[in-house]
Amino acid sequence: SSSDTTSKPDSSSGSSSSDITPSQPDSSSSADQPVCHAEPQAVAISGGQDRIDEKTGSSIHYTATADFGLVPDCTLAEHTSGVGKAHDYTVTWSLAGGGDFARVDSAGNVIISPEKLPLSETKLTLTATLSKAGDVVRGGVRTATKEIIAARSDVCNYKGTVQVTAPKDFITFTSEDEKKGLWEKSETLSAAVTVTSQDCGIHDHKKLLWQVDSPCAVLSAQETDLNGSVTVTVDYRKVPKMQSEVKVTATVKDSNISNTFTLRVNRPQMCQVLVEKVTVSGGSSLSVAANRMVQHTYTAARTYDKGICDMPGHSEKNGHGETISWRITKGAAAGITLDENGRLTVDGSKLSSGKSYDITITVTADSKSAEYPVKITCTAPLPESDPDDSDDREWEDLEDKIDDARRGDTVKLTLGDNVDVPFYIFDSLRGRDVTLQIKAGKGYTWTVNGKSVKKIPSYQIYIPLDIESYSNSKMEKLCRDSDVKSFRLRHKGSFYADMKLSVDLGQGRASKTMYLYSYDEDRNKLTYCSSAKADGYGEVSFVLTKSLGTYVITSKALYGESPVTSGGGAVGGGSGGITTIYPPTAPVSPAPVPPASSSSESSSSSSESSSEDSGVPIPPPSSQPSSVPTQPTDTPVEPEKDSFPVLVPVLILCIAGVITATALIVRGGRGKSEEEEG
Repeated sequence: SSSDTTSKPDSSSGSSSSDITPSQPDSSSSADQPVCHAEPQAVAISGGQDRIDEKTGSSIHYTATADFGLVPDCTLAEHTSGVGKAHDYTVTWSLAGGGDFARVDSAGNVIISPEKLPLSETKLTLTATLSKAGDVVRGGVRTATKEIIAARSDVCNYKGTVQVTAPKDFITFTSEDEKKGLWEKSETLSAAVTVTSQDCGIHDHKKLLWQVDSPCAVLSAQETDLNGSVTVTVDYRKVPKMQSEVKVTATVKDSNISNTFTLRVNRPQMCQVLVEKVTVSGGSSLSVAANRMVQHTYTAARTYDKGICDMPGHSEKNGHGETISWRITKGAAAGITLDENGRLTVDGSKLSSGKSYDITITVTADSKSAEYPVKITCTAPLPESDPDDSDDREWEDLEDKIDDARRGDTVKLTLGDNVDVPFYIFDSLRGRDVTLQIKAGKGYTWTVNGKSVKKIPSYQIYIPLDIESYSNSKMEKLCRDSDVKSFRLRHKGSFYADMKLSVDLGQGRASKTMYLYSYDEDRNKLTYCSSAKADGYGEVSFVLTKSLGTYVITSKALYGESPVTSGGGAVGGGSGGITTIYPPTAPVSPAPVPPASSSSESSSSSSESSSEDSGVPIPPPSSQPSSVPTQPTDTPVEPEKDSFPVLVPVLILCIAGVITATALIVRGGRGKSEEEEG
């Protein structure tokens, strides 16, 4: 026999302390010690409802019953007498499928939230499980389940449509808005609801819910009446892209009836990235002799927040246009100065020999600052020597680094005030697998490997590698609003090497194909040079073998040119070279005239360079006979005169006289030597 649980409902769920009443045995045990090994033979759930809804109440009670057979294996008097706890078994209740609208407590009460009941029928599974302390399973049945259907008694059949409209479907910000601080613009959206069925006894469906999907926009309200309206306000500083979309959705409350309106937002390029942290590096100690001057440059590394930026040239590597200032905030003294680029100059002649100076360098980037302590020690004066220009020492130090570099090494340099790279720097590279990387200003980097360096002519003392920004309204008009960056090289003519120029165009140009054109300012003409695909950071590279001076990088092929398959083509030589504009055959860089006593040597060296250096541009075909020697471009060619044939015999006589005089001198010298030996 079995009976219902007797415990009362409580507010807990998931476990049970319900008791099971045991069956009554007809015989007593003859064992010496009374024991209970009764096993349930069947378990059942009774009571409650097979279907529940909002009308059945918030609590429905269910009972678990257990059958222990006709003769349970139990000799405990309190169990056999019918007084006890169903052989010490208790019930644990669980409910599956109830979601947030139904649960079961420890007494077998299913508690529901009528307002959360689902519209469609949902199956619940109620489970009762028997257990007791020290339970050793010897067979029998321990669980029972019951299926319950839950649903609202009234089904919602509300149907209709909603339409969202606005006076215009776009918002446009301009550069003038940014200058005026006009950061926000708004648009009003209106909804029109058409109801086709109001068959619903559960909801009133008289409200409209509004949602916006973009963090750059906010709504004036989240809930309105049907056929209501809201104002969407867009913050220019939070718009993620230059062309973005803001989606606003209106939904009839307690229904799936909705409509989404797309608002297009346009803005110019901008940078909203801020500096989060700045750190200084460059060495915490410096030594200077009392009769010397030293310079040392410190660098400021910045980390940024996740702000929006699509400005060309901006990147983690090159910065985001922040203003960087350098100061000596502690320990300032005469003879110790720090410029705006972080270059520390120490004049030992203004310091005390044998004394140390503790200074603090402070760098500020936007609103973030960092301090960096530096100890400067002034040592005894060094012996005086011939004055040596500090720039020369810097280049000689670089030459030493190149000489000490091993195969595959990269030597790095940041150009300072002296941007004229001496010829011997390239000579030290020539023929070696050593790479020189030169940072030539913000966003520009030169890279050259010694394997590509050719012999530099004797007249080429240095090659200037400085780069300056360039702007020209006529050129920009030719670019058809596709110009990305324009610049000018001071050097013109051959580089005598494959000089890779890398230009940082900003993250917005990452992985895009860019096109390089040279610009002839006098003729107002663009000439296609090459194309290249920017890397993942927006840096594009072109290999230059010679310079035409002014260049512009565009985002489109202006005259239908086909892009290269990968990388950048060589500009000025090989495939992708310039053919429509002919470059000068000699560099514009200063070419000093050698003294008369060394004219023979210079001529020989120049001749050797011309024959060996394939990097020197070959002049275009001319109408002159091949027998006439080519003149340097910076040396005017004298016109031919009618008297030229008369000069030929005169020159021959002069040469013969020189040869005769030389022979007499040599012979006289030999005779004198023989007399002295005799």
